[in-house]
Amino acid sequence: MKLWRNMFIREKILFISLSVLLITVGFLSILWYRQAQTNARTYLETIANSYVDDANSSLNYILTDTFHMLTLITLNEDSIIDPVQAIDLIELDENGQLGMKYLENQRKIMDFIKTMNGYKYYIVGIQVFSRNGHLFQTSTLLKDNDRLLNEIKNSDSQSLSRSMIMLEPVKVEGTWTKLHSDYVIPAVRAILDNRHETIGYVALFFDYSLFEQMFSANLPEGSLCRIIDRKGQMVFTNCTEDAFLSAPFGKYIIQQSSFDNVDWSLQIALPTTSLMKNINLTLRTTILWIVFVVIVSIILMILFVSNITKRISKLNSAMMRVAGGEFLSLGDPAENDEIANMQRTFNDMVNEIHSLMGKVASEEREKAKQQFKLLQTQINPHFISNTFNIITWMAKKQHADNIVPIADSMNSLLRVILKNDQELVPLREELDQVQSYINIMLCSGNYDFSFVVDVPGQLQDLLVLKFILQPIVENSLLHGFFQAELMTDQILSLSVYKEGKFLIIKIRDNGVGMGPDEIEKLSCVPKEKNKGLSGVGVYNVQQRIHLEYGDGYGLHYTSEIGKYTEAIFHLKIIEKEEKTGQ
Repeated sequence: MKLWRNMFIREKILFISLSVLLITVGFLSILWYRQAQTNARTYLETIANSYVDDANSSLNYILTDTFHMLTLITLNEDSIIDPVQAIDLIELDENGQLGMKYLENQRKIMDFIKTMNGYKYYIVGIQVFSRNGHLFQTSTLLKDNDRLLNEIKNSDSQSLSRSMIMLEPVKVEGTWTKLHSDYVIPAVRAILDNRHETIGYVALFFDYSLFEQMFSANLPEGSLCRIIDRKGQMVFTNCTEDAFLSAPFGKYIIQQSSFDNVDWSLQIALPTTSLMKNINLTLRTTILWIVFVVIVSIILMILFVSNITKRISKLNSAMMRVAGGEFLSLGDPAENDEIANMQRTFNDMVNEIHSLMGKVASEEREKAKQQFKLLQTQINPHFISNTFNIITWMAKKQHADNIVPIADSMNSLLRVILKNDQELVPLREELDQVQSYINIMLCSGNYDFSFVVDVPGQLQDLLVLKFILQPIVENSLLHGFFQAELMTDQILSLSVYKEGKFLIIKIRDNGVGMGPDEIEKLSCVPKEKNKGLSGVGVYNVQQRIHLEYGDGYGLHYTSEIGKYTEAIFHLKIIEKEEKTGQ
């Protein structure tokens, strides 16, 4: 704090401005960077999902077509079911040959599968196995077909009956078929008779290169991809298993998906570097621009603050010279801003200071006269109060007891008028003042009424504005009981109670009452003749309440002609300790 107090205004402005600028830029940069990172992660996930969905969709399309093709083959009665079932029933003739019936059924099967072999470009071969091991194929792909048949038979028979099963890749050996890879992948389904019993199997062979084209070629450079079957065996991969498992989190985003028609799962690890290349470039460029803008802003701020503080320092120096007795004005400024206006004002001040100094002596003399007049106005109430004290003493000495109460009451009122040390007084003192006034009015002989007070003892220590009750009581007497011929007993009551946040004071008389116009006149600025003993009226009391307590508090009247008039105060509840603490 000491260092701050000793700093010049230029240093303070620069310190605050740079602090606000750097904090604001830093805070916004952090928010922007976090949002950018969130958007980048969302973008990566979206791109990764897009690649996975595309790959899944492409392979699902092929697998769906393959499933339909297998279904079409296995459900064909004339060319597949009946011939395969018939072949297993044919026995060898006397020459050890299967005979013409076997050849006829073989021809039906071969003609059909050769026709289907060219139906899809990715199918490189079709094989049909009977239950007894008879094989019919469009081309020779495998050396050991018995091994494939055993693998098929060891597969889940229910899955083979309902759908197709994709087996592990098989190495191609001794084929004349032109392939792009040394491996094929069999898709197998069972052939069922009319009793839903397995009588054989159909195998469609995929060229392994199809997966390489489908995944590796369409994925970003450096992507890792693999397909795993339900047993956890690798169906396809473009990398080693260790490379995929060791792909570091953060540098790769890994997504997984399953296929609809087979128990395969696809796993793809996409390199975030290649996907985020353009975004990272944009982030770096944006950061550089932010740094550039901050540096330029700081330079401009320093230049601007230096210009402002230089002019302020010039004005400060001139003011110090004036304080030292040099009444020299500054030149007319070229600018038209607030500092220029201060400089012009300073020039006007210097030009007028001589005439103002001449007026000071005159004003001091006038002030002395006013203070003397004020002293004179205070002498008279003091003199009257002292006089009443003498009257009271003489009345007691001469046993004129009827004079003592009115003299004491009048003296009490004068003491309240002379007591100017505080604005808020205990309610008890206000009630005493009202009682003194009531005593004077009753002794005057002009009024004949009863005064009823209902104020709980615990409320009499609450603080209220001084001298607000007597004017209202006086108003009740002047307006309510001015007609001597009233037939009813005249009663003036004063009650006090709490209601929520308000202290309620009610002054009620059963006099002549007032109409709406008369009540409205009470709230107007009073004329001199309408003022009471205190010199104030209802309007003045209302204004004092508003000034002291604020809106929501005040005084209002209710009345009914010929029945009553009631003045109701809504005052703030102020405890004596609360005022003392203030």
